[in-house]
Amino acid sequence: MFSSTCYWLKSPCGWLITLGTVFCSLQSHALQKETIHFETIMGYEELPNLAVNAIQQDQYGSIWVGTNDGLVCYNGNNYKVYKYSSTDPNSIASKRITALGESPDGTLWISTFDGLSRFNRETQDFTSYVLQDENGVSLTAGGNVMEFDAAGN
Repeated sequence: MFSSTCYWLKSPCGWLITLGTVFCSLQSHALQKETIHFETIMGYEELPNLAVNAIQQDQYGSIWVGTNDGLVCYNGNNYKVYKYSSTDPNSIASKRITALGESPDGTLWISTFDGLSRFNRETQDFTSYVLQDENGVSLTAGGNVMEFDAAGN
């Protein structure tokens, strides 16, 4: 079963020494420190609110950050803030962003506390889908997760 060069594995003591060596080797590897560098790309000035609820990187490399007071897009050079406006039908559905997702076709979808918005990259505005009762009260509470099937639904 064992070759003559591995005779020490036949004894329990040999196995303990082998396991001990492997364990110490793994532990010393785990203790090695790797240097991880972080770069700040957004701070107090760029964010409309410090409560960040969602982060999404789109297929173009832009970072989208959803907060309690709007949406921020960082394209690697510039920031653009999108906020809800009750007088602008092309603004985002609500100021409170709860989730972000990108469908397979590249469409950015934004879940808000009051509805769902679709970002139009060409016009840089939103189409919003808001469900309300007869009194104008929102029937949505904003989902925290956004998923798409293979067809992009």
